[in-house]
Formats: sequence, C-alpha cells, structure tokens
Amino acid sequence: MKRIDTYKQLQEEIQLSRHKVAQLEIQIKEDFEELKESLRPMNLAGETVKNMVHSERDGVIGESIGFTVDTLIKKLLLRNSNWLIKTAASFVLRNYAKNIVAKNSENIFNWIINKFRKTENNYSPEYSHGTHGDVEWDT
Repeated sequence: MKRIDTYKQLQEEIQLSRHKVAQLEIQIKEDFEELKESLRPMNLAGETVKNMVHSERDGVIGESIGFTVDTLIKKLLLRNSNWLIKTAASFVLRNYAKNIVAKNSENIFNWIINKFRKTENNYSPEYSHGTHGDVEWDT
C-alpha cells in the first residue's frame, strides 16, 4: 500500500479509487449482460416446456382445441401405443395447441374476418337483388 503524506496525495488516491470503482461497476454490468445473453436459450427452452405443460386459457375454444387434439392423438396417431404414451403425448400437445391459439387469437380472428370479407367482395351485386327487368325472353 502506498504511503500518503499530504492532503493532495489523499485527494489523488480518493479520485483514483473512485475511478477504479466506476470501472469495476461498468465491468460488472457488462459481465451481467453477457451472462443474461448466454442464458437466453435456457429461458426460451424453459418457456417452451412451461407452455407445453401449462394451459393459459380454458374456454370454449380452448376446450374444443383440446378435445380435437386429444382425439387426433389418442384415436388416430397413437392408437396402437401404450396408454401412458398416449396420455402424456395428448397432455403435452393439447396444452401446447391451446397456448398457441391463446397467444395468436387476435391474428386468427383477423384471418377469419378477412376470409369472410373476401367472399363478400367476390359476391357480385348484379345478381343479388333479383332484378330481371332487362332480360329478354324468347317465347
């Protein structure tokens, strides 16, 4: 340790210490951000697993999707499998499908609305009123 004899040396040492502390704080923040970035794939994997086993929305649409996926998995895809495999696969895929629909419900709703609007726009108004006044009949 350096011997301090004057007040000026003390002030310089304090400034040097404060500068070192500031540099260390910056280094700690950079290391922490780097650590967070390196753990991001683990967080994403954890979120995916959570979405597979936890259902966000239970309602008519969620239950309909759950029933459909459950039926497809148990009765069609895994009909010759063990009951434990059927149950586990059905549980995971049912919750995953419910969460996908819950998270994208706005996009799905807009897609359905746009499909109906396209069919309405393709409907020709000249045939919708039933007017046949300008038709010449050959009799």
